[in-house]
Amino acid sequence: MATIVTHIPTGRRFVLVGTGHDSHHQAVSAIPQNGMTQATENGQHALAAVCDEDGAIYWCETKELEVISVDGKPPAEMLKSV
Repeated sequence: MATIVTHIPTGRRFVLVGTGHDSHHQAVSAIPQNGMTQATENGQHALAAVCDEDGAIYWCETKELEVISVDGKPPAEMLKSV
């Protein structure tokens, strides 16, 4: 069976294929009054690979997804026995 998710911003449903993460490191130059300094920005995003009815794969941030069913059962039903 599969895990079915809804992409909250669009309302589209997808099959969850897998998860991963994206991290980035960016140097940002700033020129304050007394000289030049360099600040850095770091970031990470939890991502999920999903596919549509045609099998096309998309990467989405996990915070944009909601699980609808796991192996044909809603999450609440799956968690009753835990």
